[in-house]
Amino acid sequence: MTLSQPYNQTLFLLGFGKFPDQWKQLGVNGHPGIDLQCGHQDPIYSFSDGDVIYVDEKQGTCVIIDENFEYSYAHLDSICVNLGDKVKEGDEIGTQGNKGMTMLADELTHLHFGLRTIDRSKIFQTLRWNFPAFSPIKYHILDVDNGFEGYIDPCQLFDKVVKTIAKAIERKENCNKSWNNPGAIRGTDGNFLTFPTYEEGFNYLCNYLERAATGQHKAYNPNCSVYEFFKIYSPSSDGNDPLKYAKDIISWTGLKSINDPIKDWLLNDIDLVKKYNGSDYGVLWTDNSVFGIIKRKINLLWSILN
Repeated sequence: MTLSQPYNQTLFLLGFGKFPDQWKQLGVNGHPGIDLQCGHQDPIYSFSDGDVIYVDEKQGTCVIIDENFEYSYAHLDSICVNLGDKVKEGDEIGTQGNKGMTMLADELTHLHFGLRTIDRSKIFQTLRWNFPAFSPIKYHILDVDNGFEGYIDPCQLFDKVVKTIAKAIERKENCNKSWNNPGAIRGTDGNFLTFPTYEEGFNYLCNYLERAATGQHKAYNPNCSVYEFFKIYSPSSDGNDPLKYAKDIISWTGLKSINDPIKDWLLNDIDLVKKYNGSDYGVLWTDNSVFGIIKRKINLLWSILN
């Protein structure tokens, strides 16, 4: 599961399980998902491949399932997929808004994301969020007695940042597909490596980046900066411009700076957002509080910057 939103355009607003007292009125032990701010009416992209099984334009809700999970995207201002569509990870599904019920104050548009584990068989269930009842694909929710109607904290299920870096390198290198080597990585003999399949080549690139970020690759130190990494990965001696390379990767992924350490790539998508853009503004749910005023200032600033 990949965030698919640029890191520097994503704020982490509210974590799983927050506001237990407020959510008890809906029969759950706290906030049944996470809230992200990606920019008012900015595109929201699917975090996974899957089938669209529920669309509610009025409430701004889109639900997608794959073989193992149900992914719900709420408060969308608009939805650009239809019931029955198949989506790929990174496909646009709608735009951020604030439709439907929310514990956050009205002006703070955001994405609410919920995740539940499923089984692809039909069992009658009485649920508050009963998306399986409307689904053209038979499935039911597992562990519905966990206090959150089956919802689980999605944060630790997101991919590591290395995957996003690998995709950006793949875009930068734009290699001949027949090599099956999206990272244009050379072997010890100086020649470009080839792999039986493109997927194997991409996985090798991800593994290469992870070894670099952990210090298991002798050419790299985990504390070296993004720029220092690309001076080795794409050296000027080969006719490359490592500074431009590093800046392009930063621009495409939304990483903070070319001076940040590559060990950050070992974080998952949400942990990186929390590190640099985290707030967990649970206190902002009351509109007339001091924090509500701060919230409005944050939202105004965010709209200006984006």
